[in-house]
Amino acid sequence: MHAWAQSTDTRLDGNGSRAAAGGDDIGRPRRRTGWDVRPSIAAHPVPITVIQGDSDCLDPSAHLWSALAKAGQIRLRVIRDAGHCAWIDQPQAFAEALRDGLDGH
Repeated sequence: MHAWAQSTDTRLDGNGSRAAAGGDDIGRPRRRTGWDVRPSIAAHPVPITVIQGDSDCLDPSAHLWSALAKAGQIRLRVIRDAGHCAWIDQPQAFAEALRDGLDGH
């Protein structure tokens, strides 16, 4: 198993269903207070592009994405005049950012 897969918070149970690691005895996940994505990003085998709207009030990770981008660990594309659903608010800009991310730009 890849290191990035081991660092995620899910596993397959005996029936092939996803169950949260550290869940209760029937596979229900424990309530989490936060999730640190840095180990998963550091171990990920391919470049990561994060696309976020500049007015996204639902994702509290904007400062983390910015810091990871400055450290060269991810590519960050911020869509102007877009919220959490940037693909709806600015579909052309989102499509361009997605295309660039998939092309490795």
